Amino acid sequence: MPGTEQGILAAEGTHWRIATADRAALLIDGAAYFAALANAMEQARRSITIVGWDIRSDLLLEPERSRETLAARLTRLLDATPALEVRLLIWDWVIAYSLDREFLPQWQMAPLHDRLTFVLDDALPTGASHHEKVVVIDGDLAFVGGLDLSDGRWDTPDHDPASPTRAIADTGKRRMPFHDVMMVLDGEAAAALTELVERRWQRATDQKLELRRQAGAEGEAAAWPEGVEPPLRDIAVAIARTRPVYAGTSQAREIQALYHAAIAKAERLIYIENQYLTVRSIARALAKRLRDRPALELVIITPDKCEGALENAVMDRGRA
Repeated sequence: MPGTEQGILAAEGTHWRIATADRAALLIDGAAYFAALANAMEQARRSITIVGWDIRSDLLLEPERSRETLAARLTRLLDATPALEVRLLIWDWVIAYSLDREFLPQWQMAPLHDRLTFVLDDALPTGASHHEKVVVIDGDLAFVGGLDLSDGRWDTPDHDPASPTRAIADTGKRRMPFHDVMMVLDGEAAAALTELVERRWQRATDQKLELRRQAGAEGEAAAWPEGVEPPLRDIAVAIARTRPVYAGTSQAREIQALYHAAIAKAERLIYIENQYLTVRSIARALAKRLRDRPALELVIITPDKCEGALENAVMDRGRA
């Protein structure tokens, strides 16, 4: 990757792997992500694997044009494509989160089809959570970023406060505007993300999963989602992780190291969009860099309030 010897990736421990993406695009907000994902799912031939913090069977991926739920879509695709396998790996959340989630989504999803597997992932230390949001299609195409397939995530960049489309009607909840970003990519970078998903699956189930296309294997690569123009081509992508020490898994704190390395090299501007911003070491690093560089400007955009009573109690205190 040109320039990394002087850039933030030169710092120790800032990434797990650097791999090339033939194509990559940012998907700004849930409407763009859900539409691209829906199209990619329609073209899946071998596998759809979803890793998330939360999921809802009644989610509408394209609420402005279709009332087909996620559960109904997956069932239809499985019926139409005999070789397709669908796997869902979702955090086995603590009961305190249940009031803001679908009741027992595994009961809604697992019985849908004999080629759909739903796993609750509890392979982590007490008090921790899995927070990765990754979808891989046929082992060749990957979506990664901050959006779960859950209620309230769908939104457009207009963020109309009166829009009813963010919420699933059956929940009866009014959802405030929600901003987040995903990336879609293919090539070696997608294969690397698929490898991470395979490892997560094996830790959670003790079963080996092979989603990546084997060298020389027949068949076309996963199709790029229609309507998404990839502005980035043949680019190097760095993948950073957070991993606890648990059951033989070694610790990885690459995301934290990447943030610290970026802050330490900032000269003119630091712009941050984040749902929470609660980590004290990051706050101290920002304060130090502002003292060291008096001309540096820091802009932070974060929600006025967190979602739900539990997040308000925990995250707002951390943000303060």
